[in-house]
Amino acid sequence: MKTVCQRTGIKRADTSVEQPQSDGVIERINSTIKSSLSLYCESNPQAWDLYLPFITFSINTSVQKSTGYTPFQAMFGRQAVLPFLEDFSRISSKSYQAEE
Repeated sequence: MKTVCQRTGIKRADTSVEQPQSDGVIERINSTIKSSLSLYCESNPQAWDLYLPFITFSINTSVQKSTGYTPFQAMFGRQAVLPFLEDFSRISSKSYQAEE
């Protein structure tokens, strides 16, 4: 890992397990994940693992103020392909009104 960091120009900083506030960025994202999970899992807390992929996808495709890019774009060098709302509006819905 040391060689990878040297070659990519990453400066690693070790933090203490007993002092989580020393790693503020990670604590902030953990807080976001926990609050999002609590909204979705209020009625069934045991199902948190079912919602986690959707929450992480949402975070990874949201533009970050600090960089101006999404984490997905920073990682892969392109925007994520997202479904468009127009695609959903083309789906015809059935009407269950009684026939005369």
